[in-house]
Amino acid sequence: MLIPNIWLVIPCFNEEKRLPVEAITLFLTESPKAHLCMIDDGSTDLTHAVLLTIKKNHPKNVTVLRHDTNKGKGEAVRTGIIHGITNATCSYFGYWDADLATPFSQLSLFTNESNKNPDWEILMGCRHQRLGTNIKRKLTRHYLGRIFATIISYLLTLPVYDTQCGAKLFRKDTAAELFSKPFLSSWIFDVELLARFIETKGHKYALDHIREVPLEYWEDINGSKLSFAAYIQALRDIISIKRAYDV
Repeated sequence: MLIPNIWLVIPCFNEEKRLPVEAITLFLTESPKAHLCMIDDGSTDLTHAVLLTIKKNHPKNVTVLRHDTNKGKGEAVRTGIIHGITNATCSYFGYWDADLATPFSQLSLFTNESNKNPDWEILMGCRHQRLGTNIKRKLTRHYLGRIFATIISYLLTLPVYDTQCGAKLFRKDTAAELFSKPFLSSWIFDVELLARFIETKGHKYALDHIREVPLEYWEDINGSKLSFAAYIQALRDIISIKRAYDV
C-alpha cells in the first residue's frame, strides 16, 4: 500500500524521448489516490505534448504546468509543490525524477519507513549500493557523488549519505515552509532544503525527523543532463548556501 493522498511533482525539461510513458500510465492506473504534477520547464521539444497526452488519459490524477522559459529543476519543483499546496487536498508532497531512475515501485519503501517512523517530516531516497539490491550508477558519478556527500555532511553537520537522489517526500506543512521562497541554487536545491530545515528546526530536530530510505533499485538512465560542469557549479553553490544559512 502506498502513502495515500500524495502529490508528486515530476520536473521535465526536453524529456520527449526519455519520458517512460508506459510506466507512468501503469502507476496512475494502479494508484488512484496519487496525483502527478508534471512541469514542463521551458522545453524546446515535444515534451509538453507528451504531458498533455498523459493528462488526457488521466484527467483526475494529472496536472500539467508549463514555464515559458527554462528556470531549472529547483524552481520547476517549487512551482509544482506550491501549486499543489494551494489547490490540492493532499497530505504528502514530493518530487520524483522524470526518467524514473527511481521506479515508482520504490514508493512502497517510503510507505514502510513512514509506518516505522510516523513522526517523520522528510523522507529521502538513498542510493546505497549493498548486497541484495540493484543500484546501478556510473563509476565516475558514484565517486563524485561520494565526495560531494562528504562535503555536504560536513557543511550541514548531518550524517547524510545521499542528498541528490531525485526521490523525496515531505509532510504538507513542512513542504509549505521549505518551498515558500525561490532557491539560491537550481542543481543542489536539495541541499538548500536541508539547510532551511536545520536553520528553522535545529540539528537535533533534523536528526529526529529526517529519514533516508535505502532504495532497492535505481539505475542511471542515458541522456542525463548532469555534466562535470554542473559539479563545479554545485561547489560554488555550496559556498552560497553556507553564507546564506545559519547551519
